[in-house]
Parts: sequence; C-alpha cells; structure tokens
Amino acid sequence: MDNLVYDTQNIEEKEPQIEKLVNYECNDCHCNFSLLSENHDKCVYCGSNNIITTNNYNLDFSRIIPFTLDIENAKNEYKKHVLFNPLIPIKFKKKSTINKIQKVYFMTYLFNVNYRGNITFLGADKEKVIVDKKKLVETKKYNMLSEVNFDYSNVLINPNEKITMPEFTKVFQYDYNKTEELREFDIKDTVIINSTLSNDEILEKAKERISKSSLSIIRNNINHQLNKVEDNQTNVNFESAQKILLPIYFINTRYRNKNYHFLYNGVNKNTYYKFPAGIIETIIFALIVFGIVLLIGYLIASAL
Repeated sequence: MDNLVYDTQNIEEKEPQIEKLVNYECNDCHCNFSLLSENHDKCVYCGSNNIITTNNYNLDFSRIIPFTLDIENAKNEYKKHVLFNPLIPIKFKKKSTINKIQKVYFMTYLFNVNYRGNITFLGADKEKVIVDKKKLVETKKYNMLSEVNFDYSNVLINPNEKITMPEFTKVFQYDYNKTEELREFDIKDTVIINSTLSNDEILEKAKERISKSSLSIIRNNINHQLNKVEDNQTNVNFESAQKILLPIYFINTRYRNKNYHFLYNGVNKNTYYKFPAGIIETIIFALIVFGIVLLIGYLIASAL
C-alpha cells in the first residue's frame, strides 16, 4: 500500500510583486511566458507570431537568482560549438540565428522535504544445496522492516515539459542559498518562461522523485541478492516550497521539423546543446575528405 501524502497548499501562493507583467501564450507550441511588455509579437520558444495575451496563469513567484554573466559570454560559447563544426547546418551558424540567443528566466520549484515512515521488504538469497545427492538452487526469503526518516533540502523540480531531464540536470545548477527577492529591475527586458504543469502535477513529480531516491538508498543497504517492496507506509511531507526564477541564456532553433536547444547557465557557465548534422553539409564534408584522400594517393603514386 502506497500512503504518500502531499498537499497543493504547501506551495507558497503569493501575489506577484511585479504588477506590470504581461502573460502570453503561443497557439502553435503552447509555450507560456511573461514579460514587462504589452507589445510583444513573437513566441520566445518557436518564434511564431500566433500568440495571445492571457490571464490564465498565476504569476505567484517571489524569489530569483540574478544573472552574473552577460549575453556575450553565451554567444561566444555558442560560436565555440557551432562555427567550426563542418557538419552543423548553415542555419545554426548565421548571425541572425546567433543574435536570437536570449536572456530568460525559467520558473522552477524548490522544496524542502521530509520522507518518513516504515517500508517492509521481501528479501531473498539464492543458495546452492545438495538434496538426494543432487545440486539444487534454493531461495531463502526474509521479511525486513525499515524505518525511514530522510530530510531533503533544495530539491529542484523541472515544471516545463519542453526542457528534457538531461538538459535540466546539466544546466540548472545553482547555489540556492543565494536567492533574492524579485525586483522589477531584475526582469527588465527579460522573458520569464512559465510552468507547463499544474501545482498538483508538480507535487506529484516531486513525490515520485523523493520516493525513488529514498527507496534506492534503502535498497543499497540491504545485504540480500533480491529485494522487493511488500508494504510501503511512508509519507512525503513538503516542509517548505517556493517558486523561483533561474537565469538561462536560451535559443531554440527549428530544423527539419525538430527543435534543438542551446542553454547556457547565466551564473556558472554550465552548457547544454544538441545540434544536428545537415544532409548537404555531411555530403560536402564527405566529398572533401574523399578528394583529399584521392589527392594524397595520387601524390604518393607520382612519387613512386
């Protein structure tokens, strides 16, 4: 029986401190974002002009980690990975694409959690035994009760389905003791990319992450070959929760009907990117390599 408990009221619901924020939604990719402008005309994610203003999103965040790196750092990092790679499509190398790198804040959730209760495991060991002069394998089973009381601090949860876990895990790393109160100055000319999940979905996601992590720790300390959860009487208690804005330099480039992200941490330079190999570029590169090999072969043959 799974008795994990959570409550949506544990997420701090605060009035937005910045009353001038305008909320937008893209009708094409369904990205939800906010900024201090009533005249924005393009989606920050896919570049579509098919966006609308909406009041359907609750802008209840209050904490922020400000940028410490400027956009030139992000552009230089992008160029380093793109410009000298002959297989990457020309579209990714154009100046117009590089200039689309933007300063954004991703809205995320930060939790302090206690995981407590009792878990009963069925453990088993396989042993070789001799019965009637025959070698057999016998399984011995054990019931084990584990008392659990784990405290987790600064558990960060990704609330945006457009950002994959590899991207989130690699880039979204900060000193969460350095969050500050949100000020209008912090988000001037900066986009806030909002959650795509509800509070209930975020809490469920946090609950699953804490539960899996805790069970993994316990299993690693069970000295039996096999172990299985027989009964789970545990509670996930959210002791504190807050929505915070994290600084990222971001660009999404669409190529052959797929989205490719470049993310650059606005504090510590952590970078994530995944660029495709262009068909034309690959063919040209292969022809150049083939030509060089032929030329070298010709020169060697001539020398002989």
